[in-house]
Amino acid sequence: MTTWAAAFALILIGQESVEAENLDTIVVTATRIEVDALSTARSVTTSDIGVQLPHLTLTSIQEQLGQIPGLFTQNETNYAQDLRVSIRGFGARSAFGVRGVKLVVDGIPETTPDGQGQVDNLMLSEVSEIQVLRGASSSLYGNASGGVIQMSSGEILARPTLDAAIRIGAWGHRHYSLGGTLVGDIHKLRVSGSHQAWAGYRDHSAMSQTNLHARYKWDISSRTKLSWQGNYVDSPMAQDPGGVALTQVAEDPSSARDRNLLFDAGEAIQHWKTGVRVTHELAGKWTSTTYGFLSGRKFDGRLPFENSGAIDLDRIYGGLGTQITHKSVFEKSANQFSAGVDYADQSDDRERYDNLEGDRGDLRLDQNESFTNLAIFVLDHWSYQDWRIQAGVRWDWNRIAVTDQLLSNGESSGSEVLTSLNPSIGISYLLGETASVFASASTSFETPTLSEISADPRGNGFNQDLSPQRAFTIETGLRQQVRDRYTWSLSLYQTTTSDEIVSFELPDFPGRSFFRNAGMTSRLGAELSGMLKISPYFSVSGSWTQASFTYKDYIVGELDLSDNRMPVLPQQFGDVSLIYDDAHWYGRADWGYKGSFFADDQNETTVESWSLLNVQLGYRWLLSGWEVIPSLRINNLLDAFYFDNIRPNAFGSRYYEAGLPRWFQMSVTMRLIN
Repeated sequence: MTTWAAAFALILIGQESVEAENLDTIVVTATRIEVDALSTARSVTTSDIGVQLPHLTLTSIQEQLGQIPGLFTQNETNYAQDLRVSIRGFGARSAFGVRGVKLVVDGIPETTPDGQGQVDNLMLSEVSEIQVLRGASSSLYGNASGGVIQMSSGEILARPTLDAAIRIGAWGHRHYSLGGTLVGDIHKLRVSGSHQAWAGYRDHSAMSQTNLHARYKWDISSRTKLSWQGNYVDSPMAQDPGGVALTQVAEDPSSARDRNLLFDAGEAIQHWKTGVRVTHELAGKWTSTTYGFLSGRKFDGRLPFENSGAIDLDRIYGGLGTQITHKSVFEKSANQFSAGVDYADQSDDRERYDNLEGDRGDLRLDQNESFTNLAIFVLDHWSYQDWRIQAGVRWDWNRIAVTDQLLSNGESSGSEVLTSLNPSIGISYLLGETASVFASASTSFETPTLSEISADPRGNGFNQDLSPQRAFTIETGLRQQVRDRYTWSLSLYQTTTSDEIVSFELPDFPGRSFFRNAGMTSRLGAELSGMLKISPYFSVSGSWTQASFTYKDYIVGELDLSDNRMPVLPQQFGDVSLIYDDAHWYGRADWGYKGSFFADDQNETTVESWSLLNVQLGYRWLLSGWEVIPSLRINNLLDAFYFDNIRPNAFGSRYYEAGLPRWFQMSVTMRLIN
């Protein structure tokens, strides 16, 4: 595959018929210095969501993350566990939500300082562009940056707008949304809301969620711009059907685990966030960007066991940062220099009670957990003729502290300070006007999250034996971008990690994840993606990932797991899409393939490969100043059997959560355009 891809790449680069005016400039901002995509020395993918939005199911952001090589998702339909995302293997250990991957929304961090991230609080209908930075990125974003997912809401239109949509699908799925824009000479305000509910395919998998979202932009002057964002999420119910053994899947794939039913496993959350970002043009080609945010989360969870199986979490976290950038342009060269500081603080009030079949029992744990981060960074992007050099370094100071507030069962308070210095360097060379080759080296580090530290198998509230994970990545690649014709990219990488954080379960706490360090892991991969415009209306796009994820030094007791493959990470996966889009009709067929992988560290249980085919058809009407788009989507058209989620190292071989059979969704979107 990689040999063929490299040969194909050289042929395309050699085409002399490609002219400079055909170049489509894509600006990359996830690197914290604005550069065009050809100049960056990192593997980055930009996905424009705008055209697809009326045809998306909006059940999960997994749709928007399709066709990004190196990025693997699971758990699209278990809303109690949230979508699990891994980039080049970072994040695969997550029991719920996103770990090891930095989330950024409109320039403001979405990931907590300790490295936890959720996408259940995002207003998916407002996401217009996603940039994914693959590879170690701690020189840019610090802790838990094995990759970066940057989501942007796009510009607020300079005219009043009104839009509404309704989506109805199988198993009682319904999604309603309404939004509007108010504009003035220097002010723009966008407000939107949505409600989603689903009975669920599996037993005990229902959910309900309401989102409110607002964005405001103020052009204070020609040199100063302010943007504000706020969102609120109320999800009073998200049931967890649990992982089951393969024998139960064979009997009834829609069934839930009996203990999840008995203990009413699931969660309820309330989440809010507010943030502001100010950009200012200073004198002498200097610019500054400053942000600040505050967020809170109320979590009420029930796990499928009695002892400490009920969780009450109150979280508050926030941060601020500033970055200054200077641009210099000379006769044959140019330079961008940037320096900044980030500060973030997180406080979790965590209580654990016995779960008495869905009701709270005795208090078992009561502690305050805090995580404080302070960081400084320096970045530089230098260009000379066709050469580009990017370099950066970041120093992070992190303090983790736990204060035990329930002393009747012993003292578990503690604290530790973790520091890390992370450099990166990359070089790229332009091959004519439309192509480039690049190589880079970068590092990352990842502390255990507060929830992972508090999950001490010895019964304490602070597992000080859990160490940070560190990684070193080298990569090289080729890319080409020709507007209205084709784009493609190829990346090859190698990553070595030490003290890899891995998850496991214990017989006394089935369904609860604990964590430990593996000695060392090795990751090798090739990532290919591209798009070809076949005609003015037809295009085809796709991606393919070939990778190897192995433990190199991992001993548990007397068991040597060295050279075993890491679980829940396929060695091959890919996607292909055929799209038709004219002034009225929109049609799309998406085929996705996931290769086989292991469910456990011992490599004793194999999850077989599968492929899915989704199709959709929509039509665009213009009616009296309104744009009306009805759409029909059929997911899993061939009714293939697959697993929506595999729980790594689950006790009792309860790894499996069955995916959805063939299902339909109908939608109607209306937008005021005049």
